[in-house]
Amino acid sequence: MNPPVKMDFCLYCKIKVESQITIHLAVCHRQEEDVAAALVEPIYSKEREIKMNKIVNEGNFMYNSEVSDGRKNTSNI
Repeated sequence: MNPPVKMDFCLYCKIKVESQITIHLAVCHRQEEDVAAALVEPIYSKEREIKMNKIVNEGNFMYNSEVSDGRKNTSNI
């Protein structure tokens, strides 16, 4: 049996992304202030990773808050 796929929630377009959330953010939302600030950093730098993780975590938090409030009827990410 395959392990469950980690899904993340995009903070900007409000959709679930199965994988490669950072690539989705870089391609679709590079004009957003937070994403642009992260993309300025070198590709494999710790600063870039921290900034992108913060954006991903904010999206997942927003989704989980909506689920716990009953506004969505799907399971948590």
